[in-house]
Amino acid sequence: MTVTLPAAESKAAAAQFEDVRCAVCGGDGYEVVIPSRRDPTRAIDLQAVFRSSGDEPLQDQMVRCTSCGLCYVRPRLRWELILEGYRGGTDENFVSQIAFRETTFRKCLDRMEKIAPPAGKRVLDVGAAGGSFLAMARERGYAPLGCEPSTWMCQFAREHYGLDLHPGTIFDMPVERGSVDLLTLWDVIEHTRASWGRSGRSSSPSISTTSRPRP
Repeated sequence: MTVTLPAAESKAAAAQFEDVRCAVCGGDGYEVVIPSRRDPTRAIDLQAVFRSSGDEPLQDQMVRCTSCGLCYVRPRLRWELILEGYRGGTDENFVSQIAFRETTFRKCLDRMEKIAPPAGKRVLDVGAAGGSFLAMARERGYAPLGCEPSTWMCQFAREHYGLDLHPGTIFDMPVERGSVDLLTLWDVIEHTRASWGRSGRSSSPSISTTSRPRP
């Protein structure tokens, strides 16, 4: 028996998405890398999908920017829904991944300092999750700054690492231009609506946009 969903429900599911340009260069050209596997008639459970320990297989269409080569999801959930998903959720599974993240972030710091050592020690992690990267950077003498939309993650970072993260995004974080030496975005840049290559929010810091490590 085939069940047809009401047209209003299908329309609501489609309204969750928006078309976006490349977040790095702002380019509009793309080629499909992986086609969408998502049911277009079903609305997305935001808090189930947007977790720092999220392990849901990719359901959305992935494309490659024909200008700079960035692979990203297009179309994607609207910006405000992404923030809603992160802000309102909890992520107890994150705790079980701490040791893996700390080990991987130490290796990432080794590589960054070897390839492109920052001029100073002030680091800003955008979308800092539970603060693991910033804690590993602090071990090396960096002065950590971070923002994270999830209030649950901000509380975890405070209790576990003693880090006070800004409970929001970089777009509402009071950071002075030129005050950051190292800017990191672990699994974040593909979620933002800005073109980071042209945003002007930082004054030529070393930038790492590598994907957040998985255990």
